[in-house]
Amino acid sequence: MIKHILALFVLTLCLTASRIAVSAPLGLPWGAQVSKHFQEIEDFSYFYGDPIWGSITFLGHFDEMEAEIQLTLTNRYIVKALLILGPGGLNEFNCLSRYKRIIALMNKKYGHFYFRKSKEDPTIEELLYSSHCRPFILGMRKLITYWKLPNFLISATLWGEEDVFIEIEYVYTPLLQQLKRDMTKKLLNKL
Repeated sequence: MIKHILALFVLTLCLTASRIAVSAPLGLPWGAQVSKHFQEIEDFSYFYGDPIWGSITFLGHFDEMEAEIQLTLTNRYIVKALLILGPGGLNEFNCLSRYKRIIALMNKKYGHFYFRKSKEDPTIEELLYSSHCRPFILGMRKLITYWKLPNFLISATLWGEEDVFIEIEYVYTPLLQQLKRDMTKKLLNKL
């Protein structure tokens, strides 16, 4: 009986490890130091920034939507990536269906989401609108979905303010504390 439990445990570890290896968010080299001249992400064009500065931005398209990737680095290690979809390709009539499609794709890659919440302005009840996306565009509603993985925290947010966006944030948790220490050190040096 103990051998069977141990074998099942080892199998679970192997499957989890292979899933994490296959599921590297955005195909980025998480956990590895990038070169000083890192300026390439597949299907995206370098816009500005530098690993030494701690920030790099790329522009491109994803699933017929405008897309921007903002990387946050510490000591040339990627700690955060923010994928911003829109406003091009998102509008008053398709924002919820596009968001649902993104959530379905992420559920397929990372497993079912961990938690979902909706934030609404209390005055939304007084609003008359012709589409379900209008409250998002007006900034009166926000929908956030979370995934919790062994080395990543991921959130996908549908929000707006005159335009509508889908933001997906990937946080590499093993380096998060190092990023906070480095940012504090930079602020202390400026004082």
